[in-house]
Amino acid sequence: MDTNSIRDEIKHRADIVALVSRYVTLQRAGHRMRARCPFHEESQPSFYVDPAAGFYKCFGCGAGGDVFSFLMQIEGLSFPEAAERLAEMVGLSWRPDPAAKKVSSQRDVVRRANQYAADFFLRSLRGKAGYAARQYLAERGITEQSVEQFGVGYAPNSWDALLRTLAGKGISGEVASRCGLVKPRDAGGFYDTFRNRIMFPIRDVSGQVIGFGGRTMDPEEQAKYINSPETVLFKKSRTVYGLDIARQAVSRANLVIVVEGYTDVISLHQAGIRNVVACLGTATTADHLQLLSRYADEIVFVYDADAAGMAAALRHVETFEKAPADVKIALLPTGLDPDEAVRSMGVEGFQRVLADRLSLIEYQLRAIHQQYQNHSGADRAAAAREIVKILVKVTDVARREAFVAMVADWWGQGNPGRTEAMERVLTEQLAKLVPARRGRHRYGAGRLRGSSSDRDYITEAVMRVAEGVPVGCLKMETSMLAAALADEQIARQLSEALEPADLVDVCDRAIYSRLLEHLASGEPFGPQELVNQMQDEPDIGDRALELWMCEVDCSLERKVLEANIANFKRHRALQEWEQQQKMIIEALERGELSPDSSEYQDHKQRTAELFGPGRSGFYRHESPWGAVGRGADDSSGGAAGEQLPEDNEGS
Repeated sequence: MDTNSIRDEIKHRADIVALVSRYVTLQRAGHRMRARCPFHEESQPSFYVDPAAGFYKCFGCGAGGDVFSFLMQIEGLSFPEAAERLAEMVGLSWRPDPAAKKVSSQRDVVRRANQYAADFFLRSLRGKAGYAARQYLAERGITEQSVEQFGVGYAPNSWDALLRTLAGKGISGEVASRCGLVKPRDAGGFYDTFRNRIMFPIRDVSGQVIGFGGRTMDPEEQAKYINSPETVLFKKSRTVYGLDIARQAVSRANLVIVVEGYTDVISLHQAGIRNVVACLGTATTADHLQLLSRYADEIVFVYDADAAGMAAALRHVETFEKAPADVKIALLPTGLDPDEAVRSMGVEGFQRVLADRLSLIEYQLRAIHQQYQNHSGADRAAAAREIVKILVKVTDVARREAFVAMVADWWGQGNPGRTEAMERVLTEQLAKLVPARRGRHRYGAGRLRGSSSDRDYITEAVMRVAEGVPVGCLKMETSMLAAALADEQIARQLSEALEPADLVDVCDRAIYSRLLEHLASGEPFGPQELVNQMQDEPDIGDRALELWMCEVDCSLERKVLEANIANFKRHRALQEWEQQQKMIIEALERGELSPDSSEYQDHKQRTAELFGPGRSGFYRHESPWGAVGRGADDSSGGAAGEQLPEDNEGS
């Protein structure tokens, strides 16, 4: 089987819904599936998957394609790497051509080395050298089932045990060093990075081992936890521990709980709270939030209620506010981490902590109150200023007033006078700031609506200035072509009435030309294959996929098709008329043409046909969609703005 045949077979067998569902939570939307896009931040879903066709398309950022392009984009793979991964999923063997074999296999080598290491650590835990580690895990309440599920292992207290094991698997010291599994010695050679440590494999969302975290068994060791260094596979700022195991529970709950440590995740899973992950002890990044937002609409970060925990949460507030999902904060009793909390409070107690989670606004307000509650009047004035800065971001008036009342009640501490005074101060300060924010509208609120509104809006805005394309023209063209790709009757009716040149967009003309060729071929109507064939042509392929994925009402399009066809034909006729008008005016000015000439009379006749009898010239014509090009009241120069001289006929 040649490369193209294998590619087609992989695409035929691969389930795009199953693949995409590894990364985002898809929901049924008609005969398609919908989710928030995994490739850009958005609050409302604009990412669609067509299970029957095997395509995906985001109408927000424009990403689109098939199973190959999805895996390449989301995992950062080359085509051969994505093809090999997909082939393995569907039970085929991928054999790239010689040129493709030259593509870097570094990822595969690192992936294999990490898996060999994970297997070695697990064997070591179960062997004689792992006795103390097994005792430690048992004392922490980590069961054998969890050890198996999370792949927990042990790195022996040896300088070269892993190095020798990897060498036996054909992994050199240089390669193992690139994986972060060994380090180079000053005198030459290598030594194991992880020694005498409980090992926690870090996996990507598909379950592949990409790195490790190690907890020391030596109480004298200063570095309690160490992680793998960053590699071609492992990026701390983009990696979440436990997501490969938790993602289904996260999707079902539409909520993800974020804790700090490996054992916190494992303990909560054992307790039946399975929608929980960890951010590897690193600062929470926008990439972490983007990743988690693919799976749930709500993200809950669990912190200790002590000063350190409060400070940690406050450091991340600005990042949290930009998350696509709704971020909240749950506070544990002071001095407890999630592992200790679930063991001391039980599952019900921990669930109460989650139920009492705070919005970011409320959390910041509480933090300020805690900081200033026992301070003097001057400090309270400073607190009021900080509170106002937070509340001014709350656009809902009723919600803002509720926060004001809540904060005032806290500060009053049962004293009505103090409560009233604080409420008055906050209300007055907010009144000075909030009106200045009224009347502002988000950019783009008045854009064209519809499945491809962003593209139509931008393209049309440019073309209106450059080519006199009417308002709404591209939106109509999009709906009409999308319907033609979805309905053979519409496609054939269109083919009998319009030529490619009648359309406005250059990509649409190319796609329509291909559709006409397909209809003329005598083959069964197969627009899906037609769209598939165009995917290797960047601009045309993207537009074809966009049209294919558009939600279009074919019954409505049939009703308006004749009117739309007439509009496009008239628009083309008007464009041709304007070109002829310009040439005639220029010829008249040069003295090369007179009103008695046949060319002039032909143009006069054409003008009457387009605009009615008695019109030999005019300043501005109306397009089928309204005023074209410059505003209809613009009487500045230019061919379409010049009036032809009247002849003396009939005067």
